[in-house]
Amino acid sequence: MELSFLGITYQSENIPDGIIMEELIALAFAAPCFTASSAKSILSADLKQVDIFKLRKLLIKDVINLRQNLDTNSDHNFDFSEKRSEWISIFGQIDSSDISCLSRFKLDPELFCKTKSIEHIPDTFNNPNEMFTYVSKFVKGQEQVLKTLSIYYFDHYLRVRKNISMPKISFVLIGKTGEGKSYTCSKFAEIINVPIIKINLVDIVPEGFVGKTICKELSFAYHKYNKDINVLKNSIIEFSEIDKICSNYLSNNYRTTIQAEILRFFEKGNTIRFQEDHDYSKGKFAELPVDNLMIVFNGAFAGIETIIQERVKSNKNNEYFDSQNILSNLNKDDLVSYGLMPELLSRISTFEIMNPLSVDDIFNIIKNSPESDLLAHLTKCNYLNIKLQFTDEALFEIAQITYNHGLGARNTNSVINNVMEEIYSDFQSYQGKEVLIDKAYFLKRYYISKYNNIFESFDKNEDLNLLATKYNITIDEVLDIYNFHKSLICKCIEG
Repeated sequence: MELSFLGITYQSENIPDGIIMEELIALAFAAPCFTASSAKSILSADLKQVDIFKLRKLLIKDVINLRQNLDTNSDHNFDFSEKRSEWISIFGQIDSSDISCLSRFKLDPELFCKTKSIEHIPDTFNNPNEMFTYVSKFVKGQEQVLKTLSIYYFDHYLRVRKNISMPKISFVLIGKTGEGKSYTCSKFAEIINVPIIKINLVDIVPEGFVGKTICKELSFAYHKYNKDINVLKNSIIEFSEIDKICSNYLSNNYRTTIQAEILRFFEKGNTIRFQEDHDYSKGKFAELPVDNLMIVFNGAFAGIETIIQERVKSNKNNEYFDSQNILSNLNKDDLVSYGLMPELLSRISTFEIMNPLSVDDIFNIIKNSPESDLLAHLTKCNYLNIKLQFTDEALFEIAQITYNHGLGARNTNSVINNVMEEIYSDFQSYQGKEVLIDKAYFLKRYYISKYNNIFESFDKNEDLNLLATKYNITIDEVLDIYNFHKSLICKCIEG
């Protein structure tokens, strides 16, 4: 019997016992390290001649690594557009119902509907302002930071593209969660077209300890780029969460040992030696020259405002202190007090402060960024043959709620998911139809999703004071939710 899934046609009688072909295809489709070309050569062959169980094990491992990255690294940018485009070019268009079926294999269909920006990246950049203009299409609310970073990244661009010896500049990007620190660095790296090696310092242990080390992360990157040191030597290495290895954050000596290890990346003429293979018994090593690397850091530095305020109090000259944005008063002494080694800080050229995102900034990101979460949902609905639209008033409410969560723009997708849940759970009923999400509909679906349990308590006439205690909210919040619940009932009666 001939069957088809995600564009791959196969004969059911040719499948080895114990193998679910749809699961195998789904894993091949989702696994980041398994190309569509590999899928064609292997899955289209006689599977009885292939060690299919070993292949399945490798694919599962790759997908598990993807899930772990998404779960543990909040700044992980997963982009499936290139893999999907390659898959379509080989196997043809993908049926929207197949995409939705990925959830059966514990794969989130939404991940595979995200579309990389269709914005054309210019072949050349003549000055930092051209870089700023491009990146500002994606990153909103950070104009001054982008202008400054454009200068630093343009230097690296000249170093890589024009082979010009440029001053080596590194920086720390400081800002609260959700303000776009890693995303900003990724967009600049994308237009320079060099590898970006992201090392999350939360997970790193010193060399010689069991666990992830900096050298192991370099080894993974070495394999990712086909063991080509000539490609890696121009990389941007982004050390994220540097505040988590500061002595003020966690009193642990090995954290400062990691800072000392990072110093190696600043020693002119130095090379970083690391195991070439994950199998340490082979004893093969590779060496990465540091001179052409661009080193950047980012971190939230939670609580550093207290250090700034204490310094300012002890200083009689407070006339330039900005009490509205305390981080803007940051200097290098504050970073040393927080726990950055002076030896490391002296090699970091500057630090840049991300602006706190306003409601208008988040609205701008949702509506106008070419890679916004809203675009991902619109793309998904396009796959499902649903014509989805949001009014500006609804988008502003999404921005307001996202802002209230205090996570910058990061929680936007969660808020949108709350309102889309009903549509996605029964998407076939909406296929071929136009769906307009206005402010009223959004608020109704969002609050029903968020407060479903408390709505049921209202229906049971439970005491409002007891509900405030039960749900750990104030009585005023209970009253607001109760009034909203009553308005929904009234609308239902009127309808």
